[in-house]
Amino acid sequence: MRAIESNTHLVPVDFDPFQESEISNIVKTIEPQLEIWASCMIGGDDANRSYNESISLLLSGSFNMEAMEQSLRSLIERHDALRSSFSADGRTLCIYRSLDPKILFEDISGKNEVEQKDYITEFSKKDANTVFDLLNGPLFRLAIFKLSDQKHYLTITAHHIICDGWSFGVIIEDLSKLYAAYVKGLQPDLPPAVQFAEYSSEQAAFAKTEEFKKIDSHEN
Repeated sequence: MRAIESNTHLVPVDFDPFQESEISNIVKTIEPQLEIWASCMIGGDDANRSYNESISLLLSGSFNMEAMEQSLRSLIERHDALRSSFSADGRTLCIYRSLDPKILFEDISGKNEVEQKDYITEFSKKDANTVFDLLNGPLFRLAIFKLSDQKHYLTITAHHIICDGWSFGVIIEDLSKLYAAYVKGLQPDLPPAVQFAEYSSEQAAFAKTEEFKKIDSHEN
């Protein structure tokens, strides 16, 4: 084979792609995730943003921002899907050892009730149209608005590829227990959470069983 001459000069650079976040696990994506990933790749940003899901809570009473930040960090540590992003081909999920949440906080207590409602509505529209980066993550966003000393508005937005309605229920339940504990200066006592990595492994193992082959043959 004839060698091809090249004028390319390689210059070494001091760059570590995992400097910011160390990958702790790599697992196979499940079929529904592959379908969503393919849809986002084919349909582009419009398809991607169509999978944005969010839930909002109006928090009444005294609010401890430090306890909330601690609760959100613990929530992310507890659920590996919240620390994940996808490989370039969508076939694997990269789970990071840690992820420090970036929380959008805005004090809009100086606005009247109508202005606050309009402001949050406008934010929600922009948030719904903001595309998630499936390859680099994070695949969720957090926002807290101070309406008054006794009222705060929390919004959690996530991509459907890692979070569905049932997942949001689990997240809110865990967050409430974590926050209740940290506000009191206690350590939360929650049972171990089921990790996505475990679920993915179980799905992969089941796909190799005779039972799955029978089900698959009937469906096809």
